[in-house]
Amino acid sequence: MPEAANKRFILVAETVWFLKLGEWLHEKWGKKYKVVHKGLPYFLLCVASLWDAQARTVKGHVGHFHTFDNSTTKGVLGIEFHGMQQSVCEMSETLIETGYVPRSKKK
Repeated sequence: MPEAANKRFILVAETVWFLKLGEWLHEKWGKKYKVVHKGLPYFLLCVASLWDAQARTVKGHVGHFHTFDNSTTKGVLGIEFHGMQQSVCEMSETLIETGYVPRSKKK
């Protein structure tokens, strides 16, 4: 479509904390799988960041919340996004069905 020429579009429905993803997945799969759905206290993250590179990376993002404006995408391209909860839960089903996540019971 001509209106989209030379423009960039944000293809994201909404901003969601990783902890919220864990809560959704725990709600859906908590009886079958171990799903992290509780946060780590900041103090422990600071201690872990002394030895762990991933913890250092996460620590740098604590307290920062990024938002995105997808109104141009919706207006020009006419895209209506699925909600993140629906998308995350459907993706988790696909990962199990395709074997990327083993079909196993929580022990």
